[in-house]
Amino acid sequence: MDRVFFRDIRPYSFWPVMAVMLFMLAPQVSLAAADVTVSPTRIIFEGNTRKAQVSLINNSATPKTYRISWSRKRLSESGQYEEVEQARPGERYSDTMIRFSPRQVVLPPGKPQAVRLLLRKPADLQVGEYRSYLKFSAIPSGEERSIEKVLKRDGQSVSIQLTPIMAISIPVIVRHGEVDAAASISNLTLNNGEGQPKLALNLERSGNGSLYGDIEVRFVPASGTGEPLVIGQHIGVSVFPPLDRLRYRIPLQLPAGRHLSAGTIEVIYRERVNGGGGKILARASLSV
Repeated sequence: MDRVFFRDIRPYSFWPVMAVMLFMLAPQVSLAAADVTVSPTRIIFEGNTRKAQVSLINNSATPKTYRISWSRKRLSESGQYEEVEQARPGERYSDTMIRFSPRQVVLPPGKPQAVRLLLRKPADLQVGEYRSYLKFSAIPSGEERSIEKVLKRDGQSVSIQLTPIMAISIPVIVRHGEVDAAASISNLTLNNGEGQPKLALNLERSGNGSLYGDIEVRFVPASGTGEPLVIGQHIGVSVFPPLDRLRYRIPLQLPAGRHLSAGTIEVIYRERVNGGGGKILARASLSV
């Protein structure tokens, strides 16, 4: 499997502890700062599936401790995740019907650890898709508690120690009954002014299930000569119910001396599957 290192880290903080959450989208992810590999990074229970397993491997030379818990996240139209304090209409969560063990693990260097999940559906479960996040939070050792800040107030200094907590969060999805989803792409808009060109688009979802795939942007010259040029892509793009639209902006990369003119920009949203080659879920084009 491919190993992906994520650099887009969105921190949120609570006083005096600072936490950093990464949302993993690839089949296997190594979080360099926490020295752990988690695989897979999406769990789906559907059909008769009742059991699943997540593997953690410590890639460092020292033991690492992780606490495992549930988290509920909400996805906005801009692609941002936020903690859910109160459910909204149409939001359904899977954590109430799944048990997992263990709840805390100590990973020796180079050794794997399995976290097992067991699904128990209630008899009156409504048809649809349910989603929560399994969260792996690193418990810092004494040597890692080294981030300090000094505050000054009224001429006095107060030293506060912040404990960095690295965490990985993966979606755990339960699909019950007839669940499906369809995708479409609309509102293609090219910003081709000064600086790096960007393509804005809406990725729309219909049905009672979620979407998960890769976006690829290609430029096809009007002359029809030569292969289409891949100028932008984004891997692991999800749209979860009840959200029905994701507004996206994709930076475009052009070879030196090439310009977006006299041709067609084509956008393809393809289902993400292990090994590649997933079916096309939606496509759209824009003449330039």
